[in-house]
Amino acid sequence: MPYNYLMNKSIRKSSKIEVADSIVIFDEAHNIEKLAEESRSFEISLDNFEECKREFDVLSKGLFN
Repeated sequence: MPYNYLMNKSIRKSSKIEVADSIVIFDEAHNIEKLAEESRSFEISLDNFEECKREFDVLSKGLFN
């Protein structure tokens, strides 16, 4: 199984693969760092970011004023 599948919780669950209390050895492990980084990253558009900031500003004014 490709290691990116093994590192994906939903794929492990659907494949009924349990890794708790196991030792897992990865071949070609030099690529795992990038995969781990990408799996916890996301992109947000500037428009969405600006809308979040506007909402935060409104909420913070209500909390701190």
